Amino acid sequence: MILNLLSENSFSIDSLTNQLATKNASIEEQRQQAVLLTVTCALISIKLLAIFPSEYIEQHLSTVILHLITLLRSRIYSIRDQARDCLCKCITILGKRYLKFILEEIIAGLQRGYQQFVLLHTIHNILIHISNLEIDFNIDSSVQVIVNLFTEDFFNQEKTESAKANEHENSSYKPSSIPEAKTNKTANVFELLGKLIRSNEQLFHCVEPLRQQLFSNSDSRQITKCEKCLQRFQSGLISNTNLSLETLLTFIYHLLTKTDENIDEDKQTNTKKPLNSIEKIVEERNQYHLVPAEPKRGLARVAQAIKLTKKTNIHCLISWTLNLLHKLIKKSKTNGDDFLSMIDPFVDHIEKCLNSPYTDVIVSSLRNLSSILEYSLPSLTKQRVTNLYKKVFDLLKLYSSIAGSNDLNDLLTLSYKILGLFVQRSVNDQVQLTSDEYQCLFTYIESDLLNTHRQSSAFLLLRSIMRHSVSIISNDKLLRQQIDELLRARLIFLIVQSPFEHVRSTCRELFHLYLFSYEHTKAKLKSYFDFFLLQLDYEDFNGRLSVLIFLQNLFNDLTKQRLNDYAAYFFLPLACHFYNETNSECKKQFQLDLKLLLEKIDQQHRNDILKNIIFSWFDDQIEHRCLALQLFILLIEIDKEQFDQYLVEVFDFIRKELTNIQSDDVDDEQQKFNDQYIYHLINVIIFVLKFCPNSLQMSQLRLKWLDLLKLIDEKCLLHAHIWVRFLSAQIFGLIFESQQVDEIVLKFKNHLTEQENK
Repeated sequence: MILNLLSENSFSIDSLTNQLATKNASIEEQRQQAVLLTVTCALISIKLLAIFPSEYIEQHLSTVILHLITLLRSRIYSIRDQARDCLCKCITILGKRYLKFILEEIIAGLQRGYQQFVLLHTIHNILIHISNLEIDFNIDSSVQVIVNLFTEDFFNQEKTESAKANEHENSSYKPSSIPEAKTNKTANVFELLGKLIRSNEQLFHCVEPLRQQLFSNSDSRQITKCEKCLQRFQSGLISNTNLSLETLLTFIYHLLTKTDENIDEDKQTNTKKPLNSIEKIVEERNQYHLVPAEPKRGLARVAQAIKLTKKTNIHCLISWTLNLLHKLIKKSKTNGDDFLSMIDPFVDHIEKCLNSPYTDVIVSSLRNLSSILEYSLPSLTKQRVTNLYKKVFDLLKLYSSIAGSNDLNDLLTLSYKILGLFVQRSVNDQVQLTSDEYQCLFTYIESDLLNTHRQSSAFLLLRSIMRHSVSIISNDKLLRQQIDELLRARLIFLIVQSPFEHVRSTCRELFHLYLFSYEHTKAKLKSYFDFFLLQLDYEDFNGRLSVLIFLQNLFNDLTKQRLNDYAAYFFLPLACHFYNETNSECKKQFQLDLKLLLEKIDQQHRNDILKNIIFSWFDDQIEHRCLALQLFILLIEIDKEQFDQYLVEVFDFIRKELTNIQSDDVDDEQQKFNDQYIYHLINVIIFVLKFCPNSLQMSQLRLKWLDLLKLIDEKCLLHAHIWVRFLSAQIFGLIFESQQVDEIVLKFKNHLTEQENK
């Protein structure tokens, strides 16, 4: 009955536009009601058919699909959209078994003019709907139909969009007025197919049309389309959860094998036939002609061009296949025996592809080579590894002097990375680089350090050589001299002068590795230290900060004995520049370096610095006295109670300075400096209270404490500068916190009594 109702409602929706509105409803309302009725009847029919046996379904399914195709032929987009939505629901109800049948019916019913745009858009929507389903849905039976349909449309130059529109009886209905024709869905369809495919056979069905286009077409626009489709198909395959790793690797292997066979066949066809004696003589004579031979014209020239360009785009497919292999290896990174046995056969293909004349193929091969070298594969014998590294070395020689494209930069970067892996393998005596090869590598590194685009790759190789070839370089005088010159002439300056933080950081790491991995004479070591201390005056604060970070790492790793020998040597420049530093970040790093230096040296050398250097500044200019106060704070934090032995001299100095400070008859600049000086004086007292609590109980300091507190009460508690008042109040707060109030009052009364008796 439902089918009969659907048949009775089978009419042209567009014909309603020529009818007059009735009294009860408008034309638009009639159209909506008719479409709704058709869609509803179709869904009900499909749900009922799903109950019956397959023979009955196949008998009546075409009738339902035909009515939906009638809606898809409508020139009104909303009607076509409802029909597509209904088709998706029907496919969900019937399942994967009838997907191919439904697609064939739709293809057969939408052939004229703009209907082809509607057809492609409809299939695209169906695939999106299937990809979003949570149920198991196999589309393998329909893959070939879909691929052939979309590729034929995508690559057919003779049948343009306007030609499709003109095929319709009303040529005014142009593609510009059809929403489905505004964007091409072929690339999206390939990505969806990559997500949904489940069998190895269907993978070849998807790739084969694109492969044929690459073989037979020389149009750059068509080649670009092929590459776009392949990239989207690759994205879909990577996210495919239905295909096993073994299936994908098998597909890649067969594709590479088939491609290699085609290349070998093409080479054989292009090989020249052996020449007889007369032809050899003629050819030899032609080589000595000053005037070249007359170029071919007409058909001969065309034939020659065709012969030369035949299969010239196959490298695009090879590069795509190798990139897919690299992503799969990277995604499934494991050391299992099964995984190793699956990727081992690709070593031969990768080695062969390194001889390709195309840069993209070489880059893809190098990516895979850098991945498989991390595994212990049976194919990676000592001889093969040696051959591979020599080939990579040849590539580096060939392309290192060529600048420009991203592919070349990638090639050089990967070459450096792989050579670094080979250097690591030389530790296990699998590969042994010669001295000349090391010298050549150092030459490449030195030239690339000046190129901002290649610095990262040069750093990568240099780090690998410095870490894994210490004994080789140390025992070779020429290599040792070359690496010394490289680091002194290039790397050490980049630590300070490079505008990029990552470059400065990498250079610091490499030079640090050089200092502690190789032996150096005292004179050479001191020359390096002199350089870094001189750079504390560098105009850019980033350079100064980089030097300070390097010195911090240096102090952490130097032995205590070596640091004791250079304690005063490092302390004086750091202390002086610490006082003059204006950048807050650098000043903080200066403080960290000074504190670390004083912590690392032993107590005897720390006392020598305090007595011979810092105390000598008490009678010097006020800037040196201010610096001495700031250094006292660092020493108090380090020594704590051990600093008690120097408190008498320190308190005498602070009392004298607080007494001598004049606040009258001074200009604003001098007053500002006096406020800062008072701040440092009081700050020393606060650190003494925090880290030397026993000082309050020392008898020799009792009177000095009282004198200091009296001066602070008179000159600082009501000082004009808020920070001076704050620190002064903090002093009394710390004293009250450490002592009971009654004890403080009693001690103060006893002190007053003693003063009166005197």
